[in-house]
Amino acid sequence: MAEPNSIADIDRVIADALRRRAELMGERTPLEVKIDQIEAACRSRGFAVSADGYVNQAAAADLLGVARLTLRNRRLYRGSTIAWRSSGRSVEYQITSIAEELLSREKGGK
Repeated sequence: MAEPNSIADIDRVIADALRRRAELMGERTPLEVKIDQIEAACRSRGFAVSADGYVNQAAAADLLGVARLTLRNRRLYRGSTIAWRSSGRSVEYQITSIAEELLSREKGGK
């Protein structure tokens, strides 16, 4: 394996190692399982995922099953519960937050 060259790469390596340890010990939380499912869905659909776990607005909307404009309007007018950041003129959403949103829907939330 190549040497990690940034803090985000190191964080990803550590997270992967902890995830493997948890799998071996049988300690996976529902959130960790959902994050893995989302990352697998991103790979299968060809969505780029940043080293620190963010996807663009189109990918986030697809994963959440809503239109891009709906996602944008929630962020601008309703105070989105999904963590996001500006990246130039685009917006990126955190996979962990997307997973939390999907889990809350499964539990009978929004």
